[in-house]
Amino acid sequence: MPPDEGDARLRERLVAGDGDALAEVYDRWSGLIHTLALRITDDAAAAEDITQDVFVRLWQRPEAYDPERGALRTWLCMLARSRALDWTRRREARARYHAVAGASAAAAIVSADIGESVIWHTETKVVREAVQALPDLQRQAVQLAYYRGTPTGRSRWSSTSRRVRPSHGCGSRSPTSPTASPPRASSSAEIGGVGGHGRVASPRVSIVEELRAAGCVFAEDEARLLTAGADGPADLAALVGRRVAGEPLEYVLGWAEFCGLRIAVDPGVFVPRQRTALLVHEAVTLLAGRPSPPTVVDLCCGSGAVAAAVAAAVGPVTLHAADVDPAAVRCARRNLAPAGGHAYQGDLDAPLPTALRGRVDVLVANVPYVPTAELAHMPPEARDHEPRVALDGGGDGLDVLRRVAAAAPGWLAPGGHLLIETSDRQATAAMAAFAAAGLTPRLVTDDDLGATAVVGTRIH
Repeated sequence: MPPDEGDARLRERLVAGDGDALAEVYDRWSGLIHTLALRITDDAAAAEDITQDVFVRLWQRPEAYDPERGALRTWLCMLARSRALDWTRRREARARYHAVAGASAAAAIVSADIGESVIWHTETKVVREAVQALPDLQRQAVQLAYYRGTPTGRSRWSSTSRRVRPSHGCGSRSPTSPTASPPRASSSAEIGGVGGHGRVASPRVSIVEELRAAGCVFAEDEARLLTAGADGPADLAALVGRRVAGEPLEYVLGWAEFCGLRIAVDPGVFVPRQRTALLVHEAVTLLAGRPSPPTVVDLCCGSGAVAAAVAAAVGPVTLHAADVDPAAVRCARRNLAPAGGHAYQGDLDAPLPTALRGRVDVLVANVPYVPTAELAHMPPEARDHEPRVALDGGGDGLDVLRRVAAAAPGWLAPGGHLLIETSDRQATAAMAAFAAAGLTPRLVTDDDLGATAVVGTRIH
């Protein structure tokens, strides 16, 4: 069975309350989830609780997983990442409190620390109670799978001490593009050899081990992708060397998967995140029923991934995009060409054709929203390789968002919409910025993607 059909069947079994399906999923992916949680939190106890939490969530709400939107493994990883980041934010909040001087601050520290501790222990208690509430066979399946080997279960996860480099979103399914075919699957007989058309066949075991030793979580998948993209043994060795050195996989391959498309991404260009698919889903929904072709503008477009995905889903569309980074604009022009889109270089809306004023149906903007002081804490793939201008949102992370919100009403048609990605902790301030610009705001979230966005509508 193809992986997506297998995932769909597993979901059916979980929805039907099949405990064996839960044990099967746990046995297959628990090590990966634990490794990912440990990499983000750097705390063994937290990683164990997060791992258990993820699979309890799957058991309690299997219908939340949609096989049409991706592989089960990817969904579990996104859920684990969200849980781990929440835990990390709480830990960092406590650290910031402890850095404040003064007697009043000390009192606040005690209060905040107690509050965070209560929240964490309450959540842990809820998870453990949920496991205890499972029927006997299902509970035993989880506990035996989780603790098999030693009391902490680490005999199954020999790589948990490694510092891993998670990719920005390469899943198990091959992305597609109107201009590129997915890599051809190689037979086991070709392992270590050279396939047709001068390309290297399936990866040698040594490549997988080399990637795994460097900390790549999805070493097998990355080895296949690198092998499929290499023009020969020497090229493959160079690609593997770049990845082992820490260069993001998307830069090494020259593309990123986003919403089922293969998006060209050059080194130094912002890599599209899977959570940004929320902007695409909302834009497509809002454009349903609009006169054809609707007009869509993508500001801070980066590689043009959002605009390309919207165009692929909607069909004929008048498409414009802009970014301040010339390297990003070059990528965007390549990615938007199949849809007849245009990409301009300049500051926010400055380079857009004036003829678009008052005619835009949807304006999307994946603006930078990381507060300046938090850039140093970002993963090395982003911090060391992506342009700062695509990440730095200013003091509170909302500098660019406010500028886009203020400019948007002049471009939107009556009833047109502005969509901007943000974080859950910035959502209230972001909605206030939309309202101050004269837009009617609403908040949109997706727990599975770990995504938050604000949608503003021009009423008049």
